[in-house]
Amino acid sequence: MDRSYATCPELQCCMAALDDDGRRRLETAFQRFEVRGKGTVVFNQGAPAHYYFLCHGSVKLTHASAAGEEVILDVLSAPAVLSIQSHLGSGVQRFSAVSIAPLVRVAHIKIQTLLDVTKDYSKAMEQLVLHLKQQTEKAYQTIACMTLPVRERLLAMLGLNFLLQGTPWITVPLSSLELAQWVQTAPETMSRTLQQLRAEGIVAADSREGLNFKTSAIQQSLEAL
Repeated sequence: MDRSYATCPELQCCMAALDDDGRRRLETAFQRFEVRGKGTVVFNQGAPAHYYFLCHGSVKLTHASAAGEEVILDVLSAPAVLSIQSHLGSGVQRFSAVSIAPLVRVAHIKIQTLLDVTKDYSKAMEQLVLHLKQQTEKAYQTIACMTLPVRERLLAMLGLNFLLQGTPWITVPLSSLELAQWVQTAPETMSRTLQQLRAEGIVAADSREGLNFKTSAIQQSLEAL
């Protein structure tokens, strides 16, 4: 039987910390669904807010202003907390989540069921807390990236948000315009930056899936943070 949380290291650790009854209870805490096709909406800004966990794939989080302008707030790769329910304000999603991968798996979390399980299994709770701590640290690192020149900012943010997986190149499924929105720079500046990276051999010829970046250069920018 397919278990989408099998692709999530944090959830695998939680499962390992549970006995059979705990695993059964944890399963009931996650209502899993799949989203197929790049550009497919996972949920829309303004929809009722819920707790979500990104189990597989990558998404971009976008926000549309009252004037209709859309900006990219973040890019997330699994595993990651995708959205949390707001206890303040209107209780609706403040942003949209859109797939940037051919297949995305998401879990809708029944928060009270999850809390009941982790209350009874402290090791499972520790793993979830560790994951949230890592995401908080990543958020602070992203803020630090904004002080860097555009070239270094782009490479560091790619390293924070995409799994490098030990391969020489990674494919980033974002256009030049999307990258500019994400790292908060002008499209013309991003175009010049990508041109420079191509000349340095850090960006290879584009593929149908996106832009190809050299992993070693991304790793160097991460280490400089």
